[in-house]
Amino acid sequence: MTDLSEVRALAAELSLSESEVDTAEKVAAMAELKRASLAVDSNDANLTNWLSDEHYAGGVYLTAATMNKRAEIAGKGNMFSALSRSELIARYNRWASQLVERVDRVEGGAAAPEEFLRELARFRDDPIHNEP
Repeated sequence: MTDLSEVRALAAELSLSESEVDTAEKVAAMAELKRASLAVDSNDANLTNWLSDEHYAGGVYLTAATMNKRAEIAGKGNMFSALSRSELIARYNRWASQLVERVDRVEGGAAAPEEFLRELARFRDDPIHNEP
């Protein structure tokens, strides 16, 4: 089985709070996750695609929360900006936790990466109504 330990370790450290939205730390954490995902030695296209799609999902949530906060600070947000941002933060945190669980399942042989690609494809098609 391919070693996903670094991806798992980085994913386990991912979390987001209101005060961390739009910080260089969180952008760097996502960049590290991408670097570790690309470093996984595998000829399995499903594994490569799965890790890429997982990174995409986390990036969507982080970017959406950041843009929401920036709009609110610039006075372009509305009274629901903080509420919608809290939902984005919650979705990001659920995604990060789920990524750890998925890596554990793949590493333990209880799941294959292709099992997650369908859900991630639905998210990519409509991230408003679907979660990865």
